[in-house]
Amino acid sequence: MTQPPKLINGDRTAAAVDRARGELRHGRAVLVRDGDRALLIGGLEALESAVSEAIKAQASGRFVLLLNWRRAGVLGAHARDGALVSLTLKAPDDSLASAQELAYGVRARELRLPELEVIEDDRLADAAMVLARLAQLAPALMIAEVSGTTTADLEASLSVGDVLTVDAAEILRAEQQTPVIRRVSEARVPLLDGVETRFIAFRGPMPSDEQVAVIIGNPDMDGPVPMRVHSSCLTGDVFGSLRCDCGEQLETTIRKLTAMGGGIVLYLAQEGRGIGLTNKLRAYELQDSGVDTYDANAHLGFEPDERRFDIAGLMLADLGVKSVRLLTNNPRKVDSLRAEGIDVVDRVPLTGGLTRFNAQYLRTKVEKGGHFGEAAYSRGTDEQGETNEDAKIAPFPVGKVGF
Repeated sequence: MTQPPKLINGDRTAAAVDRARGELRHGRAVLVRDGDRALLIGGLEALESAVSEAIKAQASGRFVLLLNWRRAGVLGAHARDGALVSLTLKAPDDSLASAQELAYGVRARELRLPELEVIEDDRLADAAMVLARLAQLAPALMIAEVSGTTTADLEASLSVGDVLTVDAAEILRAEQQTPVIRRVSEARVPLLDGVETRFIAFRGPMPSDEQVAVIIGNPDMDGPVPMRVHSSCLTGDVFGSLRCDCGEQLETTIRKLTAMGGGIVLYLAQEGRGIGLTNKLRAYELQDSGVDTYDANAHLGFEPDERRFDIAGLMLADLGVKSVRLLTNNPRKVDSLRAEGIDVVDRVPLTGGLTRFNAQYLRTKVEKGGHFGEAAYSRGTDEQGETNEDAKIAPFPVGKVGF
């Protein structure tokens, strides 16, 4: 009996989902199928006008959005936790610009609330929204239900591969899979003050999934290794933003690890607590209107913290590290590493400066993020980082500040 040919790329499920999320990130439409039903979708954050018009044509000339319950609540539409909401825009507001304002704009409440429908327990819609999240886009889609009869334009696009098709079950399965990463390169990178480090790059299935392990000094990998899991922050780590304490955390960590004889920083590509730089800046705009850092993420339709730390466990396993002394005040990091089989034998708290720019941010991390609080901030700094009584804010009570 002749054996069927072996597929060159192996698992078609993973490949189909990877390709579909790549299509969404590039502003192209994707068809999601679930049995006899199908949705033509486009991610509003990346969508081009021509593609949005094509999706609109497939929806009989209607501009239909799919948002989650968090964003719908911001617009005044109430749905239970976890539900999705379909919104049909009416002329003259049925444009891509109006849709994007409703999806993540700060002035969305000023627009007329369009006709809406709460969608619950719909695997097809759920899979479409999961795909947006896997594509690292805002949870907001333009959709057209194309179940049953399809138009000639859609049939032609499907026949020549212009529109990629992916199965809902494959998307939902991909969401549950453990991420796969591999070590791809490394180099010696001396830092300021003569700190000797080695950078080891890891890569996942998407370009933005590159992670870095920074080996500081020469730590003993067989013992409890001093280390920190640090999420990337372009504004704080690179430009010294005073809106957060990320840059100061990183600098303090490097000094501490050097003083401890060496250690590891896992630098994860999870900007803005996992929502990405673009959406972090949108969240900053919301914060300027009085919304705190956690609610700002929720107002955009995200979880307050979208980060996942299982990838840190995979990186440590690759490095041969089994036990660590973790520099953090975040209990989620402790729990996540332990869940990945890493023995967290000690937690080392960090402290930093308190200014009028980051005070509310730090307070919110304690009160809503559950961060440990023994790291009391006791000094004020001005914009240049110098001690300044005018910039100083009274320290939080001991036990109420951490990051």
